[in-house]
Amino acid sequence: MSQALRTLPTEFVERLWRIVPPRYQPGVLRALERRRPTTFRANTLKTTPSVLQRALAERGLRATPVHWWPAAFVLRTGSLRDLEATDLYQEGHLYVQSLASMLPPLVLDPQPGERILDLAAAPGSKTTQMAALMGNTGEIVANDSHPIRLQLLSANLARQGVTLGAHTQTHPLINRVSLARAQAEALGSLEDLRREIGDVLPIFAYPSGGVDPQVAAQLALAGFALAFTTERGLNDLHTADPLRLRRINVGVQTPLAALRAQLVPATSALAAAVAP
Repeated sequence: MSQALRTLPTEFVERLWRIVPPRYQPGVLRALERRRPTTFRANTLKTTPSVLQRALAERGLRATPVHWWPAAFVLRTGSLRDLEATDLYQEGHLYVQSLASMLPPLVLDPQPGERILDLAAAPGSKTTQMAALMGNTGEIVANDSHPIRLQLLSANLARQGVTLGAHTQTHPLINRVSLARAQAEALGSLEDLRREIGDVLPIFAYPSGGVDPQVAAQLALAGFALAFTTERGLNDLHTADPLRLRRINVGVQTPLAALRAQLVPATSALAAAVAP
């Protein structure tokens, strides 16, 4: 028996051979016995593939991109430990991930402004990848049933520069529940985030965009400074209700001028809202 098979549970091996046709089994064995290289991807929320590649070379680590996605790399010199010791890793400019794990988000092809449900999301490899593909716009509801893994998910999202905002704890349409429950859902979600990752901005995202004036007023009483609906568009700094903001779509290919035009109103409103 192959050494690789000896390390796997018997039930797993039996099921594997029921799924894989005999003519492909030798190839599967060779893949199981082959030592996998260290692979990772550039976090395009913080850098670009070419900038990351040069920065790693300056630190003595050579990496080459794979042919099917320029943001994915194979580490050619140095070890995983060397890579994780760099400031680039610790500051979230890259994410260590198997190439196979990178494929599902690429096949899904999430677009800026879309809404994604990610079940069993921890530790966050595909979640953070989808957030980068979406340009940190839109909405990803990432869930996991295990408390420790959920904490790891939150930490990875924060490190990768994914914007974390309060949502709710049970995802109701809060304009269709009592005001008391709406406030409890929003505050409970905010406290969950603070407990897991520390300080977070008092920002809220309405589930499915559901909002009405009473709910917005309740969020204001609860101390939220900004809240986002799912309505697309720009926000007028002087007239927009900070608790009923529209969303903007900014992707990795957005021209710098368009990026500035869309971000200036939002960042100015944020600065004014959270100023002491």
